[in-house]
Amino acid sequence: MSNEHLFFQSEENIEKATVGVSRATDAATMAWLSSLQHVTLVKTADPKAAAEAGEVQMALELSDAFADKLNQGVPAAITIYAEQSSMKVSRAMDLFLQELTAKEEAIVADRLGKAGIDPNQVKPFAIQVKALSENDEASILLLSVLFPLIIVMSVMLGGFSSAVDLFAGEKERKTMEALLITPVSRKRLILAKWLTISTLGTVSGIFAIAAFVLITKTVTTKLAAELDYGSQTLLIFFSTVVGIVFFAILFATIQMMISILSNTFKEAQNYISPVMFIALVPYFLLIGVAPHELESIHFLVPGQ
Repeated sequence: MSNEHLFFQSEENIEKATVGVSRATDAATMAWLSSLQHVTLVKTADPKAAAEAGEVQMALELSDAFADKLNQGVPAAITIYAEQSSMKVSRAMDLFLQELTAKEEAIVADRLGKAGIDPNQVKPFAIQVKALSENDEASILLLSVLFPLIIVMSVMLGGFSSAVDLFAGEKERKTMEALLITPVSRKRLILAKWLTISTLGTVSGIFAIAAFVLITKTVTTKLAAELDYGSQTLLIFFSTVVGIVFFAILFATIQMMISILSNTFKEAQNYISPVMFIALVPYFLLIGVAPHELESIHFLVPGQ
């Protein structure tokens, strides 16, 4: 199996759904349920309690004489109890629902056939949805989510420690006065500290993106294919670096101003941390915007 299962989960990779059913379920209904693929049935006295205890992924409650009702053409009820906050349970339930839907369609087709009705008569049209891009949509979506987040977080964290230490930290250690009496002008001193914070943020951002690309190329297939831009690779790399540099300069300025206004190392940390969360707001606002929906104003948002 490819290492890409770290990023993608297909139906072939999902284990069978573990479904709890009552021990009182009749043999005909059990036989019908047993015909479902990718489903492991577990008989228990109380399926719902078993699901709550984690013994099964979901509990099944069926109407009395379920199989007989299906054979007679009478509607039968199925109730599924599951904790959908669990990703594993949610995936298993989706797979189980797909199995039930396939069974339902087969039963409908069989009933229509016995009634002498062509099943296609109840399907007036067929719907097919195709992506505008020929590339893998899941891979593109994952990249569009991860890339901006990696850039923003790495740049902010890269200059965080130095921004706090170079101003608030020195004031707390009483070393700022010693710097101010040196022959270096205050303007150059502030400029040097600002460039230090900006450089650390830039280097952190570039290394984070380089590490992400390296790991993606090494352990994945689909994502690696989406990162192959051919002749545009250098242009995209240069554009990414330029974006990282300007965002690092902008956020270094903010961090520096907050650190100057703070009197202690801890105070600067307390002030800068909420600002870092605020800087992520534009990212979450634009996370669902497709490339063709972008407008000129979107490119004015820092870090995007």
